Amino acid sequence: MRGRRAAVALAAAALALAACGASGATHTAPKPAPVVGPYDAQLLASAPDGLVTAERISYKAFDGETVPALFAIATAGRSRACLIWEDGLGSTKEDAEAIWQGAARIGLSTFSIDLRDHGQRGTMAHLLQVIRSPSALAALVTGTVNDLMRAVTILEAQPACHHVVGYSGLSLGGIIGTLLAAQDRDVRAAVLMSVPPTWDAAIHSTHDVDDLKSVLLPGLVGRPEALRAALRVLAPLDPDRYVCHIAPRPVLLMAGRHDDVVPPSEARAFQAAACRPKTIVNYDGGHIPLGPPGTSPAVATANAQVITEFLFHRLVPGG
Repeated sequence: MRGRRAAVALAAAALALAACGASGATHTAPKPAPVVGPYDAQLLASAPDGLVTAERISYKAFDGETVPALFAIATAGRSRACLIWEDGLGSTKEDAEAIWQGAARIGLSTFSIDLRDHGQRGTMAHLLQVIRSPSALAALVTGTVNDLMRAVTILEAQPACHHVVGYSGLSLGGIIGTLLAAQDRDVRAAVLMSVPPTWDAAIHSTHDVDDLKSVLLPGLVGRPEALRAALRVLAPLDPDRYVCHIAPRPVLLMAGRHDDVVPPSEARAFQAAACRPKTIVNYDGGHIPLGPPGTSPAVATANAQVITEFLFHRLVPGG
């Protein structure tokens, strides 16, 4: 369930597609308008960064909590659609900066929030307490899903998105994205990477992970009664209960053959639960498809190509 900064951005793959003519043309356009929309969405800061204008924004969650977000708007008339990008456990919204430029080259503006109890919304010490409590872990997931539903509504109101919003999520971000895409029909396509089928599987597979920050509900394996009690809280949020409901919208499912967090047998169970249209990619690497540990630069580049082509053809008009 680890979240790491992607070592390989989508830039090279995006350049290849841009060369085909879909978003490689030069346009002139005014500076993107500040973010406005429902839920008290406010622009806090804005600065150019290569092919995007990076905007720091905030909006209000259903429970009144402030949701900090980054919106990297593809500039020079490039933006054709928007992509929500969320990484895994321990990640921050800033981790998405690795894919901003590549996404912009194929016409995508990128939006990311801090998951609940992550980044500006908590400390690492607090997060370590959350992943030791079934109810707190469930609240993290359901709360973030609701936060992202509001994000979809906000993005639908942004001229840069053209009413087209997709989602890409890794590990915990993939679990959250599965629930989001299954319930919010405005998510047009989803990329779900390194996702376990159930919380039971996630608890068992992270039990022996060396990184203590990745161990979910430590101490429950070997305590059947406590585990059953935890699963009564978490099983209703099992990804395999939701993934089929993403159909008929397209979904890309990616998993590493050497993943030490989501073993291949678990990844295949999640893939089997998905309904068509689905694209399945099992790559020769580890938990994180776009970089180390466990995924070579060559494999990471190939995975970037797969993700870029999927998003380009499913989200960008005429792609």
